[in-house]
Amino acid sequence: MVFGNIRRFAIKLNVLIHKLEVKFVRFASFIMQLLKLEDFLKKKFNDLGGGLYYSDDEINNFKEVFSLVSPVIQDYINKYNFLLEQYPYGYPKCSLFFRRRIGGVAQIYIDYLQGTRYEFIVGVIWSVDEFETETRHSKYVEIGRFKYAGELKFFSRLLEKALKTIKNWKLEDLDQHHGGMTIWKQHWHTKEEFLLSEQRRYPLLDM
Repeated sequence: MVFGNIRRFAIKLNVLIHKLEVKFVRFASFIMQLLKLEDFLKKKFNDLGGGLYYSDDEINNFKEVFSLVSPVIQDYINKYNFLLEQYPYGYPKCSLFFRRRIGGVAQIYIDYLQGTRYEFIVGVIWSVDEFETETRHSKYVEIGRFKYAGELKFFSRLLEKALKTIKNWKLEDLDQHHGGMTIWKQHWHTKEEFLLSEQRRYPLLDM
């Protein structure tokens, strides 16, 4: 009787172990598929120009490249009190942010063109967020390209042109409209809270 119970218990235990082994193999296979998917997404992201997966060496190289134009960038920060954001997600980009008195947040961005010898793109973006409808109204344009060759006057002129371009834009010029910004209301309960966070982060320019 006792040996019969032990035998039945052993059989059930063996079945349970087999089921766990099958589940483990399936789980391991699932993890392998996730790792393959991650590698695939990393490659695709970088192919599209994303910066999330750049190596430390690549990011250090971006910093060296931007050091060539940093004197002019710093001059503009000192002059206008811009908020500087550098290398978002490791991407080779610097942006100068500020609020406009007529509403919204503007930025002058400087992108380094990877694979070139010190070539940059200067462009501008202006966005006005409508909290109630969860919609962002934007306008953006490329101002020009600059290739560093030891001289920064043209780069400085591009930044000045970028600022004048934004200054001339009116609310009716906003031509890009993106809805579905549901994340805003996950972080802020009211429009007042939303605008206050914007005011605290970005300096105001009289334009």
